[in-house]
This record gives sequence, C-alpha cells and structure tokens, in this order.
Amino acid sequence: QTNQGFTALMLGAQNGHEPCIRLLLDNEASIDAADNFGNTALIFSTQNGHAACVDVLADAAADLDRPKDDSYAPLHLAAYYGHADVVEVLARRGADVDALAVDDVTPCHACCGREDASAAPQNARAFGARYPSYHMTTAFRR
Repeated sequence: QTNQGFTALMLGAQNGHEPCIRLLLDNEASIDAADNFGNTALIFSTQNGHAACVDVLADAAADLDRPKDDSYAPLHLAAYYGHADVVEVLARRGADVDALAVDDVTPCHACCGREDASAAPQNARAFGARYPSYHMTTAFRR
C-alpha cells in the first residue's frame, strides 16, 4: 500500500487485469480497502469500464453500494461515465438502483449528467421500470 492508500488490487482493477484481481483476492487482498480519496478496487473498475473485473469483485463480495468519499456509489459512476455494460453488471448483481447520492442524484440521473450522454439510453434501460417516465424520457432525449 502506498502513502496515498493505493493497493495492488486497486491497480489491477483500474487497468482491467482480471487475472491479477483473482490472484490477489485468492491471497486475501482486502476487497473493500479505500485509498485516501475513498476509491476502492470496485470504484476503479467501475470508472474505467471494466465490466469483467466488476463481476469478479462482486463474486468476491465487494460492497456494491459503498460510495466514494460519501458521494457517488459505483452505479452512479458507471452511469455517469457511460459504461452501460458495467451498469448492467452492477444492477444484475444487486446494486441499489434507487440509491441517492449526497445531492439527491440517482444513478439514472447520473447517466444524463454528462455533455456526451450517448450511453444514456442503454444505461436508462438497465435501470428498468423503477423510475417514473419523466426520468426515462429525459435519458432518451439527450
């Protein structure tokens, strides 16, 4: 672990190295350890769009709803960064699709929050019918 709290598991997750993640988890790496900025291995995999790594971390019981520094949960981040495949994995694995961030933003809102919201329709579909039609039509209008 570095003085910033960065671990080998986080590095593997950030770069999408699924075999490295498996090896580290098999050797008891701390799955939900956070660096000094609140990033976990799951946060790094999520932000960088590594769906297979997210699946491996979910298999190993990573906390799918743990927010980054009490702000956005992994599902918010996947939606915001336009990683529809990661959104689908997190939603399928049981992440809270109704989670509210500190600013009352839901993951569905987050998928519409970028200038480039090209993945918003796919992300919104992954959230299913849990949201009022207003939120869904907002996602498809962008």
